Amino acid sequence: MTDPAYLPKDPLGKIVRLGEECAEVQKEIAKIQRFGLFSYHPRDLDKVSNCARLIREIHDLEFAIERVKDLLASWPKCPGCNSPMDYVSSLLTGGIGGSLVCTSDDCPSASVVIEVPMVPKEES
Repeated sequence: MTDPAYLPKDPLGKIVRLGEECAEVQKEIAKIQRFGLFSYHPRDLDKVSNCARLIREIHDLEFAIERVKDLLASWPKCPGCNSPMDYVSSLLTGGIGGSLVCTSDDCPSASVVIEVPMVPKEES
């Protein structure tokens, strides 16, 4: 487990961390597929098995998932009624980016929409 002092605090950092933890679980699964569940690296003096390494990485992934779920449950909020907003992709209508839409029946601002533009990739 990473020292909490080094865990990302910003929303993007938490999401990126989730992706990193997913990759680490994938890496351990690939090792198990290639070398076996209970094998270990020949230079590992502690002889930690691939199984134990996978369990540790799954634990880290579960922690990262919970942090992102907490983030998404609390952000973004509608400025009109403080209800969670839904993301609607513009890809469905041929555009790029999307919108954050408040669908709460109690919203005094009547269907608040916040445009979320997609940043185009730079051409190389």
